[in-house]
Amino acid sequence: MLETITISQLISRQIFFTYGETFFKFPTGRASNGRLIPDFIAERANLPLIPPYLYPGSNRYIDGANFASIGAGVLAETRRGLVHILSDYM
Repeated sequence: MLETITISQLISRQIFFTYGETFFKFPTGRASNGRLIPDFIAERANLPLIPPYLYPGSNRYIDGANFASIGAGVLAETRRGLVHILSDYM
């Protein structure tokens, strides 16, 4: 289960608003600036990108839906206070 739009529909847009501009040509709110492995698999299989479950106006679930929520961040700026920082536990 993979997802790139994360919880931006629930709390706020991603901290880096420009994510998405590299491939999609506009800010998407995704937690990734480009495509991920599932995007390439969908493209190769001639399938549409699966919209997130909570995406506004999305009610076309014949191709599936994403239910995943966030993954990891490398920088401390990745929403400190909303995520668990590994070094805090070491």
